[in-house]
Amino acid sequence: MTGIKFIRPGPWALGLTVAALIVLIGLGSWQVQRLQWKSDLIATIDRQMAERPASLPARVRTPEDWIYRPVSATGRFIHEKERHLFTVSPDGGPGYQIITPLIRADGGPTILVNRGWVPPERKNPQTRLMAQVTGTVTVTGLARESRHPGWFTPDDRLDGTVWYAANIEKMAGDMEIAPVAPLFIEADATPNPGGYPIGGQTRIDIPNDHLQYAITWYGLALVLLGVFAAYHVRKMPDLP
Repeated sequence: MTGIKFIRPGPWALGLTVAALIVLIGLGSWQVQRLQWKSDLIATIDRQMAERPASLPARVRTPEDWIYRPVSATGRFIHEKERHLFTVSPDGGPGYQIITPLIRADGGPTILVNRGWVPPERKNPQTRLMAQVTGTVTVTGLARESRHPGWFTPDDRLDGTVWYAANIEKMAGDMEIAPVAPLFIEADATPNPGGYPIGGQTRIDIPNDHLQYAITWYGLALVLLGVFAAYHVRKMPDLP
C-alpha cells in the first residue's frame, strides 16, 4: 500500500518560508488597499469633472474640493511673467505649455493659468503676439493641483523660463507673485487669437492595476506554500 511521509522542516527552512509568506501576503493586502484608494480617487475625479462650471472663489479654502472641476476666472494676464512647462503634444512631439499669471478682477490671489501648448518654434512670445491679449478676459477650464518633481525630473529653468514640474509655489516665487491661488486653471479648448497656445491639454490617465498586482502577490504566496508542502510531504513507495 502507498504511504505518506512527513518530513519535519528544519528551523531555517521553516523560518524563511514563514517570513516570505508574511511578506507576500502583506504586499498583496497593501495592493488591495491601494486598489480601494485608487478606485475612490478615480470616482472622485469623475464626479468633480461632471460638476457644472462654476466661478472659482476669490478665496479657495479647501482646494481638494475644486480639483478637476470646470471653473472660470476673470482678470488680466501678466504676459511678461509667463513661464514655459516642457511637455509633449498628444502625437508625441515636444513643446511647451504656457503658464501665465492672471490678476483677478475680484481681488482674489493671482492665479496661474495653463493657457495651452505651443511647438518649440512658438516658445518665444514674439512669435504669437496676437495671443498676448490685453484687458479683462475670462478664462474657463479645469482646476488642477500643484505638481511636484519626481526623482528623475530635470532641474527647472535651464534657460530662465523652462520648467519640468508645474509647481505653483515655486513658479509664483520665481515670478515674484504673492499671494497666489492654490490651484492652476488648465484652459479649455477655446481658440486663442493666432491659434497658439492650443488649450484643452488636460490629460487624465490614472492606471489602476492594483488588482492584478494583488493577485500576483497572493498567487506567489500560494505557490510558495505549495512548494513547501510538496517538499515536506512525500509519497512512500507501495509496500509488497
